[in-house]
Amino acid sequence: MTNTILAENWNYTFYKHGDLKAIISMGRDFAPNDKSDSYFLVSVIDGENNDLFQRRFDLIDAACRYLNAKYAGIWEFNSLEKPTSSGGCSTCVAH
Repeated sequence: MTNTILAENWNYTFYKHGDLKAIISMGRDFAPNDKSDSYFLVSVIDGENNDLFQRRFDLIDAACRYLNAKYAGIWEFNSLEKPTSSGGCSTCVAH
């Protein structure tokens, strides 16, 4: 596993410092013609999930590069991915 945020893991990884988290989330604009445009938000949130900072990106790779350049190596990398167990199936939540 890598200690950076990538297009493959952005939705379950983040950087943490004290009660602050640096995350990537997804947003969407809806136009009157029902066409929607998705985008990615790099945010710093506090312990109560209040946005302290936000920057918008059209591409996930750009959001990942920005977040890693700003926080990798100075904030703690965290992953919410569950480790696979040594027994049974690896996709079962009971393990």
